[in-house]
Amino acid sequence: MLWETLLLAQREIRRNVMRSSLTILGIVIGVAVVITMVTVGNGATEKVTSDIAKLGSNMLHVRPGQGRHGPGGARTSADPFDAADVAAIQREVSGLRAVAPTAASSGQVIYGNENWSTSVTGSTNAFMEVRDWPLDYGRRFTGGEMRAGKAVCILGKTDITNILVSAADGVSTEKVKADIERLMRERRHMGRNKVDDFNVRDMKEIVSTLTGTTRVLTALLGAVAAVSLLVGGIGIMNIMLVSVTERTREIGTRLAIGALEREVLMQFLVEAVVLSSLGGLCGIALGLGAAAFGASALSVPFIFDPGIVAVAFAFSAAVGVLFGYVPARKAARLDSIEALRHE
Repeated sequence: MLWETLLLAQREIRRNVMRSSLTILGIVIGVAVVITMVTVGNGATEKVTSDIAKLGSNMLHVRPGQGRHGPGGARTSADPFDAADVAAIQREVSGLRAVAPTAASSGQVIYGNENWSTSVTGSTNAFMEVRDWPLDYGRRFTGGEMRAGKAVCILGKTDITNILVSAADGVSTEKVKADIERLMRERRHMGRNKVDDFNVRDMKEIVSTLTGTTRVLTALLGAVAAVSLLVGGIGIMNIMLVSVTERTREIGTRLAIGALEREVLMQFLVEAVVLSSLGGLCGIALGLGAAAFGASALSVPFIFDPGIVAVAFAFSAAVGVLFGYVPARKAARLDSIEALRHE
């Protein structure tokens, strides 16, 4: 029974190939856009996470001032840290892998006939360890160079002004952050009711915020794209209603020779589901191709998500059932005598 119904649906679709193709176009576009948006969005999230991880693992930034507050984002000023603060953190905070003090200024760098205005950061060898930055070539500073303040440098792409603290593997950055805040309040003689004049930023907080934002945007774009699936479903219902009108005599003949209402209902319902499923399959192929191209163009990784592909296909089939039921029910309830009289 079901196999015969599928064959009838296939025959009807092939009889009107152009109309069937235009009917499923909305489903194709809807599924393709959903898959493209979600896949590229997942790639963007992965890239954001990876880029932030390059700044250093388990890292905290300790800065003077209270951070940015208020509508204008103004940063409050405070006394800078000194070498004794760095030594205190190293000595009194447990679970640390490395602590790197930094001091930055701008300068003119000259090499041969070329010169460049850039920032210069003073730090120790712990800077590379905190940031998880291996040297491409060359060497780190020697103990004698650091003690004597020799004019040697390591060339890189960025500079910063912080105390950079890296937690040891397996040590909670939340604990390290709390210990540093307690220690800095003691060293900067801050009373119980006084607001901190420094701030400690955990890189995990930044990662969580940015990845959460990209996930929300991805979900929003996917939801907006899913609206086109509903538009495609309305198109399927419209065409199926036209098909019922065109095939009224055929339906009347089937009912007159003994076909049951549920069999007629199943015939038209299967046709709608086949149309929407074909649209879903075409949309999956188009969406994955567009996602691969978009990921390459935006320089983000292509992350295949079988879950969203399955959901998109299931949703397209469900659209066929939802919007195909009304035309199928109309066909099944036709009076056989009146249907045979239809011109």
